[in-house]
Amino acid sequence: MNRTFKQLTAEQRYQIATLLSKKFSQKQIARYIGKSESCVSREISRNKMYSGKYDAANAHQYAVFRHQTKQKHTNFTSSVQFQVDHLLGQGLSPEQISCRLTLEGKPMVSHESIYQYIWKNKKQGGELYQYLARKQRSRKKRGNKTALRLSWCSSPTN
Repeated sequence: MNRTFKQLTAEQRYQIATLLSKKFSQKQIARYIGKSESCVSREISRNKMYSGKYDAANAHQYAVFRHQTKQKHTNFTSSVQFQVDHLLGQGLSPEQISCRLTLEGKPMVSHESIYQYIWKNKKQGGELYQYLARKQRSRKKRGNKTALRLSWCSSPTN
């Protein structure tokens, strides 16, 4: 069985519709078209009509429509940079900025992209990194764990 993810083709959707009308089980359909049972099950439940019947033409239209209207990856545009700069100035972390932009329905970027933008700005002599809570301070080194463990183990107990 093919385990790599590929979108179903229109032809495969027509095969599903035909086999469903002939009362084939989802397991048999999956074997026939070379997809997993869960793929066939999701396809049927996701794309059936309001009447509960599965129609291949409508299913393909639904799938194409969802693909065209899904949220696309947003590049780090100048307007997004301006918003990030402003929100960093207000004391928000990159994680908070990412979530806030998502909730407000604005073009969203991941917190990791925001961190990369900040470090790139720092390398170019910018000061955005100073708005971060840690400001890339070095962490305190903890004591030698082995030595601590040995001293704890060797201490007399009452």
